[in-house]
Parts: sequence; C-alpha cells; structure tokens
Amino acid sequence: MKLKMLSLVVIAVAALSISYCKATPVIDSAQAAEGGTSLSLPSGSQLYVFGMANGGMLVDGPFANGQTVSVTDAAGVMGAELAATTVNSNSFQSGTTYHVIDGFGVSDFNYAQGFYGANPGPSAYSASVEFTLTAPSLVVLFGQASSQQYIAFSGIPNLVTAAPYTTEEALSIAYAYLDPGTYTAQDSSLDTAPDQTPDYMVNLLGVLILSDQPNAATSSNSEIPLPAQTVPEPSELALFTLCGLLLGFRRLRK
Repeated sequence: MKLKMLSLVVIAVAALSISYCKATPVIDSAQAAEGGTSLSLPSGSQLYVFGMANGGMLVDGPFANGQTVSVTDAAGVMGAELAATTVNSNSFQSGTTYHVIDGFGVSDFNYAQGFYGANPGPSAYSASVEFTLTAPSLVVLFGQASSQQYIAFSGIPNLVTAAPYTTEEALSIAYAYLDPGTYTAQDSSLDTAPDQTPDYMVNLLGVLILSDQPNAATSSNSEIPLPAQTVPEPSELALFTLCGLLLGFRRLRK
C-alpha cells in the first residue's frame, strides 16, 4: 500500500514537473505611443519592459516603476532609458518637445535574463549585444535612439516585428525563437529629420532572453536588472531537478 501511494505521489509530481519544464515563453503585447509620457499594457503578464527616448537638450525624468538602465548623451542629458517591472503601466516626467514611450509584456517563462548595449554618442548610430544561448529561448530586442527617427535590427534570424519603429523618436520592438548558439544582435539608427544635433544622440539596445531552462544565456554585455519576482522560488527549482531524476528513474526501470 505504501509503495502504491508513493507511486501515485511520484506520478502526480512528475506530471506537474513535466508541465513546468515544457513552458513556452510568449510575448503578450507590445505598444508604442508617439509623444506619450505614459503607457498602460494589458494586465496578467509575468514581466513588463518599458522604453523611452527623447530629443533635444531638455530633461526627462526617470521611469516611475521598475529597475532602470539609462544612457546620458554627450551634453549630459538622459537620452534613452528602459525599465523592467512587474507593473503593467509606467510613466515619466518630460521637459522635452519630442519623446516616445513603448513597452511589452511577456509570460510563460521559468527563467529570464537581460543584457544591453549602450552608445552614449555623439552621433550614436548603432548598439550591439553578443550573447550565447545554452537552451531554446524567446529573445526580445528593444531599441531606443534619441534625436533620431529611424531604427532597424539585424544579426538575429527570423525576427518578428512586435512594435514598428516610431518616427518622432526612434524606438522598436522585435522578437524571435532561437536555438542554442552564439548571436550578435545589433540595431542601426538614423536621423532623418533636419537639424539633429549629434551631441544629443544616444543608442540603447536591450535583449531579453526567456526560457524554461536555468541560466539559458551568457554575455559579456552588462545585465539588465530584473525584478526579484521573476526568479523561480526554491520549490520551482526543485521541480526542475526532479525532471532529470524522473527521467533517470524511468531509464533504470527499463
């Protein structure tokens, strides 16, 4: 009887573990607001990332929510920023005439890692991030270029545009499902409006990597700080370990 009960417990936990191990990350939503200083995304995602870019010499304040990464231009003004948070809305105070905000939500992942490349200018027309994947992953690129009106991504195969680039200031979001390997993501930006000042140009490229495997990516680029809530609880890590143990147990039984 005890052996039977133990078997039932193992089967129940195995079903839960296998379900956990087979999580497929998804991008829930992606939006951009030209001239906006606030953005609300649909609720229910595990993690949200917001970005902003501005133009000119006046000052924008930091994002109200989340842990941030920002780039200051050659004139000493913050030109672009990103923020990762579990809150589905964000905003910033602006003193500039031209500014843009965008953001996206992601779900169904067990592990998240983020890296970024920053170009403080002047004439910051590109940024890049090199990373190595050790497991299949959803990779989201989000680029911001201040005092510029065009941005495009390269270096990643089968990219899908989630939010087309904005033209008031250049921001864009794209994603791809990638196999293990080493990749170099790059954005290229351009000032298409007249009289743009090179000293006000910065470029910020973020790469968010989502997987069902632990430590799915490494990079020599700086990490994006992510909210602690996106890290699995110890019980979840135990389930991950159990996946491997169960597979080994099945082989021994054969």
